[in-house]
Amino acid sequence: MVSGPPCRRSGNWSSYNKRGDRLHGQVQGCGEHSMIRARWGVLFAAAALLLSSGCSEASIPQVTASSTPTVTSTASIPQVTPSSTPPVTSTASSDRSAVYREAAAYLQSFLTAWQKNGLYAAGQEYLDPSQRADQTKGNPVLKSGTVTRTQPSTALVGWVSADHFTVEADLDLRFSGNAAAWGNGVNSRFVTFVRSSASAPYQITFATGP
Repeated sequence: MVSGPPCRRSGNWSSYNKRGDRLHGQVQGCGEHSMIRARWGVLFAAAALLLSSGCSEASIPQVTASSTPTVTSTASIPQVTPSSTPPVTSTASSDRSAVYREAAAYLQSFLTAWQKNGLYAAGQEYLDPSQRADQTKGNPVLKSGTVTRTQPSTALVGWVSADHFTVEADLDLRFSGNAAAWGNGVNSRFVTFVRSSASAPYQITFATGP
């Protein structure tokens, strides 16, 4: 701030010019100078206050909704339960069941061939050589034959592979005349199936016990 001229006391003053004329004037009082300086001081103080207030507001960080952390609802997370686990099927068990069904059908084919063609002819196609009839005449004549039950057996060879295994079978047989080692009605036997390869036919062996 620029300071003014030194304050003089209020009053009248007189002076003379070069010609000797008297000059009259009024001396400005110190009070007026003080009031002017006070007004300018107030203005400068107000301006400084406004500037400091604006800086303070600008320096305050503003909290917005985007700064709030997102909370994920646990309800949207899929829950894994034991019921959602797919069942596991044993391929080996399924394959073995198919082999047993094939064996039962093959055994029924033998009985049908026995009834139609006689024991000798049927034996040449289905039976193990040790159990084939050695003559074409004098063999039991089968009138009807049905496989009523088969189940896996642990007796004899049990299960070796799809090419070698034993089942327990019930055969309902009806004969004309002498039945020999068989009987009319249900005949229970252990039946062993053997083949040299998957494409070869089974050869059957019958046994009354393990």
